[in-house]
Amino acid sequence: MAYFDVERRRQPRYPLAVENQVELEPSGERLRAMTENISECGVLLRFDREVALKVGDELRCEFALDHDEGQPLHYWSRCRVVRVEGTRVAVDLLSRQWQSPETTVPLSSGWTLP
Repeated sequence: MAYFDVERRRQPRYPLAVENQVELEPSGERLRAMTENISECGVLLRFDREVALKVGDELRCEFALDHDEGQPLHYWSRCRVVRVEGTRVAVDLLSRQWQSPETTVPLSSGWTLP
């Protein structure tokens, strides 16, 4: 019987390269990171240097996507660190919302990406 290296993820990942503002809790320190990919349940962040984060730490992530006619659609979430590998940090999304200038839309646990 052949062994296949099967990736076991809870949800599919989608590439997403956008700048992310990260606020560490409870210190409030703000850092910049790039989002490498996103899924329904998590985000992979890449910092430009190693950061003092460990599994279980909580933070807030925020980024903006282009929306109608250049109006950014803001996304934010409270997150918990689940993996740290050098400058790459994987986080679970705990609570999340899309927010445009006109509305705030909480995302239910049934939210899915296109």
